[in-house]
Amino acid sequence: MPTVDKKPQQIILHVGTNDLRDHSPTVVAENIVDLAKKIEMESNAEVILSELVSRSDNVSNDAVKAVNKRLIKYCNQNDWRMIKHQNIDRNCLNKSGLHLNEKGNNIFFRNFVNALDNSSMC
Repeated sequence: MPTVDKKPQQIILHVGTNDLRDHSPTVVAENIVDLAKKIEMESNAEVILSELVSRSDNVSNDAVKAVNKRLIKYCNQNDWRMIKHQNIDRNCLNKSGLHLNEKGNNIFFRNFVNALDNSSMC
């Protein structure tokens, strides 16, 4: 929570991908939402959720999609914006299939910039 102490106007949460190795999509999504609600309670920052990015390692993309589907639902219920990363696919991942390569990082960055420029996302 040190970021909250700096009183930002917006906080983007891009978390949860690694948690899918040990937890169900439901638990991962609920943990993300719990963190977002805690941020809202402790700050005046606008909370923006960031979709989990597809991957091609040992975590199923169905699990990633399930988390993202739940996050969209929570986003709509809590009037949060959501950054979508549907334009990031296997060609945007490094050899391990977990992290983004240069192309993926560039797209990811543009998605964040576009979200911050656009006030009507979810």
